[in-house]
Amino acid sequence: MGRDFTLSFLYSNNRAQEGVYSMKQCVNLLWYDIQRGCLENKKKILLLLGIGVASCLWFESSLKNLYAVGYYADATLGDYLFYIFCGINYYSNAEGNLLPQIWLLYQIYIMFLSAYYPYSCLHGMGQQSWIRSNNRVVWWLEKCVWIFVQVILCYTFMLGSVFGYCIIKGIPTSLELSESLCRFYYGIVDVRTLLTVKDFNLILFVVFPFVSAAIGIFQMALGIVLKPQVAFIVTVAYLFSSIYIASPFLLGNYNMLLRYRMIGGENFVTGAMALISSCILIVVAILVGGMRVLNMDVLSKRK
Repeated sequence: MGRDFTLSFLYSNNRAQEGVYSMKQCVNLLWYDIQRGCLENKKKILLLLGIGVASCLWFESSLKNLYAVGYYADATLGDYLFYIFCGINYYSNAEGNLLPQIWLLYQIYIMFLSAYYPYSCLHGMGQQSWIRSNNRVVWWLEKCVWIFVQVILCYTFMLGSVFGYCIIKGIPTSLELSESLCRFYYGIVDVRTLLTVKDFNLILFVVFPFVSAAIGIFQMALGIVLKPQVAFIVTVAYLFSSIYIASPFLLGNYNMLLRYRMIGGENFVTGAMALISSCILIVVAILVGGMRVLNMDVLSKRK
């Protein structure tokens, strides 16, 4: 009896040590990827600052068109961010909708930044991290965590550039939206009641990055199964489809403010739907990509 207990204890202790070791491996790999994948990509990431400023100027040019017809409203930081992330209403519910160029630019650029790096870790110097990890599951899960880090970094630069622009220009940094501007520009009546600052914060700083990370992991899994170039093209098509098709499986719908139920009505999306759909896509992508990773021959690059 005592011998069985001792063996059981030693087995449990070994399992715990293996878990701690795997965690350390994951942290070390993540730090390596942040240095190599993010810092070496810093020029492209810093370009988000320029895109943010350009988006603000684009918004101001559209406001000048309103001023030309005798309409004036004080815009806030919230109005600038709403303009960038508003997207468009469903095509079936409105006429004359234009392609949301700024929204598409941001979404596609985020996917572009994370399209090739995970795949490059299977070749050249990147193979060293694969070999040293000695655990394909840890390697794959760490890459999924890296996607989250990359996306959070992108959103930080995106939102930070707009915030900095407003500070420099003396624009109010409140996230409260201008009711008169939203009524005239988007046709939204009583927007401050429909979209509270709390809800705006939750969607902007939690839901949007989480959805983008889910799409990024989906793209990474496709890149491992196929090739990163093909995966990027498929992801761009996936985002374009979200503009034209209202489906819970097209996550681009959840990254457009104008498609949220609080603004658009009962048939529109919610934050809870966004998180649930994102989790489903992440699980599917991790399983599909993980199966491919487990069966890959690293030395011959791909089977």
